[in-house]
Amino acid sequence: MIRRFPPSAAAPSGYDTVQDEGVAITQRAKVNFIGATVTAADDSVNTRTNVTLDAVPTSRTITTSTGLSGGGDLSADRTLTVTADSTVQKVAARLNSTGSDTGTRRRINFIEGQDIGLTLSDDSGDNELDLTIATVTVKDYGAVGDGSTDDTAAIQSALNAIPVVGASGLTRVFFPRGVYKITGELTISNGAIIQGAGQSGTIIRTNHSTAHMFNCSTQERLRFADLRLDGATLVTKTGGSGIRLTSAAGSGTASPIIERCAIIGFNRNIDLVASGLAVIRDNYIVTPIANGVQIYIENTLSPDSGDHQIYGNVIDAGAVTTAIGIDQKSSGGVKFFGNKVLGGAVGYRLDFQADTSILLIHSNSIENQSSYGIHLTSSTVGPGFSQVSILGNQMASTLSTHAIYTDVTGGVNPYMLILIDISHNLIYLAANKTGINLTAGDIGNISDNIFVGDTGNTAISIGANATNWNVGANVYRSIATPLSVSAASSGNYTFMGDVGIGTVSVAASALLDLTSTTKALVIPRMTTTQRDAISTPIAGMLVYNTSTAVVNFYNGSAWGAV
Repeated sequence: MIRRFPPSAAAPSGYDTVQDEGVAITQRAKVNFIGATVTAADDSVNTRTNVTLDAVPTSRTITTSTGLSGGGDLSADRTLTVTADSTVQKVAARLNSTGSDTGTRRRINFIEGQDIGLTLSDDSGDNELDLTIATVTVKDYGAVGDGSTDDTAAIQSALNAIPVVGASGLTRVFFPRGVYKITGELTISNGAIIQGAGQSGTIIRTNHSTAHMFNCSTQERLRFADLRLDGATLVTKTGGSGIRLTSAAGSGTASPIIERCAIIGFNRNIDLVASGLAVIRDNYIVTPIANGVQIYIENTLSPDSGDHQIYGNVIDAGAVTTAIGIDQKSSGGVKFFGNKVLGGAVGYRLDFQADTSILLIHSNSIENQSSYGIHLTSSTVGPGFSQVSILGNQMASTLSTHAIYTDVTGGVNPYMLILIDISHNLIYLAANKTGINLTAGDIGNISDNIFVGDTGNTAISIGANATNWNVGANVYRSIATPLSVSAASSGNYTFMGDVGIGTVSVAASALLDLTSTTKALVIPRMTTTQRDAISTPIAGMLVYNTSTAVVNFYNGSAWGAV
């Protein structure tokens, strides 16, 4: 038994006070022994009971065998069965050869990214799963990228290894960081992703004066990204394109993408000979050769196929004043927006060579062209183009004759360019320049534009072959002639809003306010025979009769002298 002492009494000789971490615990009437095997024995010689506690082991041996025996405690050595169970096994992955391991998880999912092919196969012989990523590196085929070695053959070998696009997606042909010299044309016949390490990381230079750099003849998808294509450093080009997209069948290369590239110094930096649904975005396209083109748009296989999107690019002709920014011959549905177009002869030229429709030019900055900011024309007899929208652009024609110009040549029907909307543009004019000059086009609208001039400017000029236009409310500042309409022009014209000529402060009660101390109003001049030939005159008409040298007016039933 356990002897009990009064709380205030000290234990007599031969008895120990139970302690915990060297501190006496509170005295109780009973002590319970928990968590160990307890053996009690009567020690009559010393008049006491001895309690023995078995020690708890600090370690046990676990071996791999057929099972875990003996219960769940560690009172004896145990054996453990290891079973392959996919629901509980965990793996870790290393992101690259020098990186650190990820946290352990029960599985790794390989997710196929856009246009990246993954193939997973079971290698039962090695008890492994093999993951294949469809990627080709040009250095694997012998390209050096040191700027002096001719890498043409090695790169072409890599391009020749591109398989036909299948269920695994596009193959990526990667150009590691370096400068790759080529001496001829590179051809691509299957869809792929051609990618480098950025505009300053991967540079491909040609020393051939007329060859294309990449000549692509495929209907499959293509993507060019993060490259610098240089046609200017090693040679002065006289022909050839940076990227040329074409095909011998269908409607051309399907859905190509050119993004984040710098393309410099070619006859045509980007050449869409036959393609559809192209996306050209976020590129730096500069300095083509003299009379060259930054982006050429045509579809020789299906003229109405197009629907290209061209946005976010810097298109800079530099000192090449004869270059064309965009030269479009066909391909309907082009959307050109959010670009910066600098210099050259023309910013955007639509020279339609086949029947098609829809061109949207909006929210661009088009500046400092030597001839025209936007030129709508056709040099081929027969085709027509309809539905052109020029909206929300900032245009500074400090050098050009006209910011926006429409014309026809070669006997083309001027009315084949129809349905044109020119609205919400901000147009800055240098001295003696014209903002919008229409010498062709039928059915259109000009409204809500702001014209800022210098001296001798005409904001809007409508020629003899431009018919059925509505001229709505626009803002004119320092503009000598807001609107000029040719006397030979036919059709209907509406000029909305109060008009001031020679003044920027139109009288509140005036529909037309003419202000000048050096010029006068000139009304139509004609002979009596010409006056009488006016069909269905209305009361209030005025003409100057050159046969009688007097002003005539029509009173509703007859002409008379004022």
